[in-house]
Amino acid sequence: MTQEGAPGRLVGGRYRLVAEVGSGGMGRVWEGRDELLGRPVAVKEVRLPDSSAAARGEVLARAQREGRNAAALADHPNVVTVYDVVIEDGVPWTVMQLVRGRSLRAELAHGPLDPGHVTHIAAALLSALRAADDAAVVHRDIKPGNVLLADDGRVLLADFGIARVLGDETITAPGAFVGSFEYTSPERADGRAGGVASDLFSLGVTLFHAVEGAAPFRRDSRSDTLSAVLLAPLPEMTRATGGLRELITALTAKDPAERPGVEVAMAVLGGRLPAGRGRGAARASGAGTVTGTATVRDARPRPGGTVVAPPAPAAALRPPEAPHSPDAAAGRRANRLPVVLAGVSSLTVVLTVGVFLLTHPGGHEDDDAPAPPPAVATSALPPSGGPGPVAGPDGTCLDVHGGDGGPTAVGLRGCRSSASGQRWVHRPGGSLEALDRCLGPVGDGGAQDTAVELQDCTGADGQRWEQREDGSLLHPGSARCLEPAGPLRDGVPLRLHDCDGAADQKFALP
Repeated sequence: MTQEGAPGRLVGGRYRLVAEVGSGGMGRVWEGRDELLGRPVAVKEVRLPDSSAAARGEVLARAQREGRNAAALADHPNVVTVYDVVIEDGVPWTVMQLVRGRSLRAELAHGPLDPGHVTHIAAALLSALRAADDAAVVHRDIKPGNVLLADDGRVLLADFGIARVLGDETITAPGAFVGSFEYTSPERADGRAGGVASDLFSLGVTLFHAVEGAAPFRRDSRSDTLSAVLLAPLPEMTRATGGLRELITALTAKDPAERPGVEVAMAVLGGRLPAGRGRGAARASGAGTVTGTATVRDARPRPGGTVVAPPAPAAALRPPEAPHSPDAAAGRRANRLPVVLAGVSSLTVVLTVGVFLLTHPGGHEDDDAPAPPPAVATSALPPSGGPGPVAGPDGTCLDVHGGDGGPTAVGLRGCRSSASGQRWVHRPGGSLEALDRCLGPVGDGGAQDTAVELQDCTGADGQRWEQREDGSLLHPGSARCLEPAGPLRDGVPLRLHDCDGAADQKFALP
C-alpha cells in the first residue's frame, strides 16, 4: 500500500522529511535532511496518476531519467543538483539540492524585473544551457516556473524531468506534448523534435516575459497561443535595451536555423557581437567581419567564477499587463517568419493547431488546474518580512471588516496604510494571514462563487493560495481564482470564480 509523505517519515532509509514547502496537482516538495551525510535536502514526492499501469510506469521512468539527466550536469553552479532517486512503495522520490529562494514565476507576479537583473538571469541560464548542450541534454520546458532565484543571488535551472538525451528513446507516449505552450518553440509546436535551438527559443520567451512583464505569445486559448507561437511576430519591447534586446530578438526567431548558438548568444548578451544570423555565423563589431561554419563548441571560452547578481528590484504593486505589438513592429519582424510558413493560408494554420490540440495533451504553465510543485524547495510563497497590503484591482486593497472572533468577512476597500485589517502576511505553505487568522472559503468549499472569510489558521489545504503568473490569486483546492463578487465599490465582498485572467482577478501580494 502506498504511503504518503508526512513530517518525520524516513524515505529510502536515509532522507527524513521535515516540512512540506510546496504542493500541486503532481505532488509535493518537502524540506528534508540526509541523515547519513547530515545535510539539508529537498525531496520531491511525485503523485502517481490513477490510470493505467503504463501511465504510472511512465512517471516512474521519468523520475529516474530526471536523475540521470541531472547527474550529467552535476555541480554546475546554475543547475539544481539531483542527489538521488528513490523508488519506495511504488512511488518515486527525487532527492536534490535545497535552494532557498523563489521561482522567477513567483517574482514576476509582482511585475517585470529590472533589465540589469534580467541580463544576469540570462547569463546564468545560458551557462546552464551550454553545459546541457555539452552533455547532449535538451531541457524541453524552460519557463519562469523552472528558473530559481536563490536568496544568495544565484540563478538555477530546475526540473529536468521531461528532458531528453539526444539519441535516447523518448519515454513520453506518442502524441503527448510535454512543456508549456506559450514558451515552446515553433518547431515543437509544429510536431517536430527540438534540440538546443528549441531550448534557446524558450529562453528568449522567458527573458521577454521577465523584462517586459508578460509572455509574448500567450493568448486567451491554447489554440490561439499555438497560432501565435507559429506565426505572430515578437511584440515591440519597451524596457529591454542593448545586448538583452538583441539577444531576445535573436533567440525568438521562428526558424531554428536563424537563432544563434549558445556561445554566440553569450557574446551578443555581453555586447561583444551583434545578433547575426544562424548558429555558425556571427558578425563582429569593429574591424572586419567574422564568418564561419564551425559549431559552437569549436571556439568555446571557459570563463571562471560566477556572475554576481545586482540587487533585486522592488516589487511593483500592479500586476503585469500583456504587451501589444504595433503594426510597425509586425512589419519589421515579418522577415523572421520561417520560410515554410510563407503563403500558408490561415485556414491551414487553424487546422494544424486544431489537430495538434486534439493529439497533444498539455497547456499553459498556469492553467486553471493546480500547477505541479517546483522541482526544489523554494520560498515561492515566502514570508514578506513584515505585514503589508494585498493590492487588488483599481487601487483597492484586501481588507478585513466586521467580526468579533467568529468568521470574518473579507472584501476590497480603498487602501489605507493605517488600517490593521489591510496588513497581510503570505506565509510559507501558502496561507494568507491577517489579524492572526487565515483567509479561506466559507465552509472550506470550492464551488463556483463561494464566498471567502477569515478563519482560524489550521494549515489545511483549503487555506492555501498561490500567485499565478498573470497576477491572479489561485485557490489550489478548488482551482478557482479570487475576485470581487460584484462591481468594484468600497466593501465589495470576494468570492472564488473560474480563472479567466480578467483585470479584477489580479492581486499583488505583500
